[in-house]
Parts: sequence; C-alpha cells; structure tokens
Amino acid sequence: MRFQDLQQQHQQLTAAIVQLQSVSESSASLSPAASDYTPAAIAHGQQLQALEQERQQVAAALVHITTLARQHGLLLPPQKSHDCAVQHSSDSNEWYTLPYWVDQARELMGGIDLDPASSVEAQSWIQAQTYYTPAVVH
Repeated sequence: MRFQDLQQQHQQLTAAIVQLQSVSESSASLSPAASDYTPAAIAHGQQLQALEQERQQVAAALVHITTLARQHGLLLPPQKSHDCAVQHSSDSNEWYTLPYWVDQARELMGGIDLDPASSVEAQSWIQAQTYYTPAVVH
C-alpha cells in the first residue's frame, strides 16, 4: 500500500474518530456495533501515526547518509544504462581485465593456471599456463 493511501485512510479515520468521540459523550445514543468500532479505529489511527513517524525517521536517515557519502566522495552521479562505454566503443568486441586486477589475482593465487576465454594479445599480461582462444587451446 502506498504512503499516500495510508495518509488518506488516516485522515478519514481521524475524522471518523472525532465524530464518534463527540457522539460518545452520550453513549446511550451509540449502538453496540458503533461503540465496538471506536477502539479499532483509534488503534488504526495510532498505527498510521507511528508509520508516519517511522517514515520521517527513515527519510532523515537517508538524507544524512547521502550527505556523508557526498562529503567523503563515496557518492557517484547516477548513470543511465545507455551511458555504457560498450555501446560507444570501436568495432572491437574485446574487453580485457585491467592489468591491476590480473596482478592482484596472480598474487593471491600464486599464478594463473587457466584463462578459459582469452586471446594471444591478452596473454602478454595474463600469462596463464593454459588459455583458450576461439579456435585453439594453447
């Protein structure tokens, strides 16, 4: 359920509660069904108030977190999928892992045994013991 729907229900219930409370001054005029409804309506209104308070707390926390992220340079501008470099690249469909990451992997694993989707050019920095190109196993 959307927040606006909850807010509208809250307003309707609040109006009903006010009306019922004004009538409840003379409880003899209320039928048993109407007097049974009053506590439930009040409880529902209280739930909606609690939800609104929680929503405000979450919104404030999100603003605070976003501000901190911006201050520390952790927040990147949003990117749209059509901004991908792949779609603006040359005619080549070759996309290589950056040497930094290859070096990190090699250091962690003590070498690279197999590169299952590679090229002769990529092996100049990958240096796998065995690698596969589209046509040949090396």
